[in-house]
Amino acid sequence: MVERLSLTRCGNGVVKRAKYDQLKLLGSSLDWSRVAFTMYPQLGNEMTEAFVRLHEEGCRSSRLVNWSCSLCSAISDIEEEKVEISGRTLLSIPGYSDKVEYGVLVKFAYCVEDSDEELVVAATRIEPMLGDTAVAVHPNDERYKHLHGKYVKHPFCDRRLPIIADDFVNMNFGTGALKITPAHDPNDYEVGKGHNLPFINIFTDEGRIVGDCRKFRLMRRFECRKKILLALQELELYRRCDNNPMIVPFCSRSKDVVEPIIKPRWYVKCNEMAEKATKARDNGDYWVIALKAEALQKASEKFQVEAHKIVLQQDEDVLDTWFSSGLFPSSVFGWPDQTDNLKTFFSTTFLETGLEWSFPIKRQLPFKQVYLHPMVRDAHGRKMSESLGNVIDPVDVIYGITLEGLPEQLMAYNLHRNEIKTATQGLTQDYPN
Repeated sequence: MVERLSLTRCGNGVVKRAKYDQLKLLGSSLDWSRVAFTMYPQLGNEMTEAFVRLHEEGCRSSRLVNWSCSLCSAISDIEEEKVEISGRTLLSIPGYSDKVEYGVLVKFAYCVEDSDEELVVAATRIEPMLGDTAVAVHPNDERYKHLHGKYVKHPFCDRRLPIIADDFVNMNFGTGALKITPAHDPNDYEVGKGHNLPFINIFTDEGRIVGDCRKFRLMRRFECRKKILLALQELELYRRCDNNPMIVPFCSRSKDVVEPIIKPRWYVKCNEMAEKATKARDNGDYWVIALKAEALQKASEKFQVEAHKIVLQQDEDVLDTWFSSGLFPSSVFGWPDQTDNLKTFFSTTFLETGLEWSFPIKRQLPFKQVYLHPMVRDAHGRKMSESLGNVIDPVDVIYGITLEGLPEQLMAYNLHRNEIKTATQGLTQDYPN
């Protein structure tokens, strides 16, 4: 992880870190006349071309993403830390003074429509029940066969939930009846698609409640959790709460609990690449490449329509940095133009990396050889990251740096205020006075 406090300004006013002096100090012998940066204007042509091709291939859609409510942004899988807990545990969540309970299985009842029966379901997180659109049971579960095709009533809004039969349900887990929240759970998402269920998003970007359950509208998600439990008790629908070992996903940057949320985003379709790869992720159909932020993308020439006859709305997304890195091997040589440099130097000979991605934009392998090494981690087993404040500058190792200078470096990284706070806390822990 090579970083440098000294900064330079590009012609477009964007601040970037100058790593060149570090590389020279470490003895690198490179052709400095070919220096390139992903935010240089001349590299923007490939970005536009790539997005046009992705749009034509249908890679703009609404899918589940890992969402950090603290950052108001989607995060990549590599930025998600999974913490295993053995049972009832109180966790500290950014922005909440009270700790939040995890590691429990809450059981409550849905009333069957036009019947005195009830259907008891179990939930590891109670607040997503506001977005429930069905209850699923196993088709061979004798306890519930007579309920197939019937409906239950949602206690907090005017919504009928169908009782569906699906092999996905584990008859031995909980009550054998599974509440389905397609917009906020990866497994429920697939069930929802298979049964053509409604997808109801109940969270704002900041994690506040929206939707038709007005009683809880605009409550923060974990404050709403307490209110829902109280409301279920008042309606005599609450049954009990049991210990439940589980895995809690955290955002490595904000330390917030990750929330699965449906978002319209740009994605790279991975299944075609997986067929050609020797080893692919089992669950990797799509990879989200667009994170929320301001962006500029001009498309008027694409549609060949006079500007005064149309209204263009710019996409609010920007590229995940890994996407621009994946385009880098060809963009530096002038693609999409068929330049002499592109014909001569693409594919590149060798790539040394930890975890990298590339895309089938050119239908040609970008490197002839790829050497993968383990991820570099700090003393606590965390990946090296600017947002964690644990990046090591080799120049600091050689010449040293003051204790006061370490947190000052964070201001050069253009981090979110929550990330600066987390990184500063990490530095204080590692380098106490």
